[in-house]
Amino acid sequence: MTDQRQVADRRISTGDLDPFAFTGIYRWFKDWHSAWLLLVGVGYIGAVLVGAASAGAIGTVEDFQVVDDVKRILQLPVTEVSQPSFPLIRDVTTWLLCGSVIAGTVLLHRHWSYLSTCLSKLAENGAIIAKPAVRSTRVSRALRIDAIVAGKDPQEAFGHFIARVNQTLREHRAHLVVPMGILSLVLAVLLWLGMENSLFQTVAPPGLSDYERQVWLETAYQHWWAGGKHHFARLLYLLLAWYAIFVILAFQVVGVCAIYVTIAMHYLVDPSADWLNSDGRYGWAPLARFYRTVMWANAILGTSLTTVLASLGVTNVAWIGVLVALYVLLMPVFTVAPWVLFRHAGRRAVDTRVAQIKALALANGVRIAEDIERMGPYLAEIDRCRTADIRPLRMGTISLFTQFTQFTLVFLPIVLAGAQIWLQ
Repeated sequence: MTDQRQVADRRISTGDLDPFAFTGIYRWFKDWHSAWLLLVGVGYIGAVLVGAASAGAIGTVEDFQVVDDVKRILQLPVTEVSQPSFPLIRDVTTWLLCGSVIAGTVLLHRHWSYLSTCLSKLAENGAIIAKPAVRSTRVSRALRIDAIVAGKDPQEAFGHFIARVNQTLREHRAHLVVPMGILSLVLAVLLWLGMENSLFQTVAPPGLSDYERQVWLETAYQHWWAGGKHHFARLLYLLLAWYAIFVILAFQVVGVCAIYVTIAMHYLVDPSADWLNSDGRYGWAPLARFYRTVMWANAILGTSLTTVLASLGVTNVAWIGVLVALYVLLMPVFTVAPWVLFRHAGRRAVDTRVAQIKALALANGVRIAEDIERMGPYLAEIDRCRTADIRPLRMGTISLFTQFTQFTLVFLPIVLAGAQIWLQ
């Protein structure tokens, strides 16, 4: 018997998960091009320069010791003894962190811009369609997905779910942003204290006694452009660290919400495709663009944590323990969970399309097994669909080298921690 549900139009319309609405960050810049956020970077670098200038510790060309300091971190031979003086010119840690913060600021806007249009475009492209019936499991009930869409038609369920999630997040906006601000300040203070107690220990001269090493570290901190008695520079550094950590937490909070929606998609919609392939990705280009920013966000965070670990030393990881824990716990969720949920999307889209073609043939009075001549056009379309390369998360617009770079940066903190433990 012909399954009329395969012939029926299962296309849906839906709103989008909109982080601009419920966090308040970038709300006024939602429709701007992300490149305009580089102005934040100009202000950030300007603040660092002002802080270093106020301490009289910008430094000179002779203070530039990047190569030697990297060798010291890796415990390679260096001809010059490491001096406990760290003006801004020598403080490569601050350079790298500034670069990460600037890149993260721009990427956060781009990340949210893609997210705030992704779902509606997938639905418009026909890449996601309604399930014949809403799927229910223990997981969907535990996550309250069933409760949110109870009584809704399958074609309305996903759109209703997104609207309900946005409404809940807007209503509890203060419960998100205020704790994020407070937690960012606490973590910034801990980072500040960690630097006061153990900054630059990885570049300290080898062979010092415990007492000599402690004296060297205290002297280094006193001669750091944002340390010692440079109170204005220290306060400025704290505020800049607060902003940087707030950006990190914003990525994490929105990422958790996006994963929640992704899980809901597993129960409320089926993967399909734009079989005209208008965007070159069979309708899945919006998701691929968004996932690419997810990977870059994790790469930037990995670079930042690597930089801090290289400066503090892995034995002092407790000072940034919360950030490291968030990274270790959520990085696999953000990078691997989407792949797990979408890994069979292409095959399922093809299977759905083939079933629709067969149902259409039957509805037109074509006997699939007997009417070989009349089945010709249908078989040709089935063959075309089976050869379609549908990979929703494929980042084909960037090179393999760039993808390798992303994965390398994501795992850098783990590699560095292991290396430092081995060398001790």
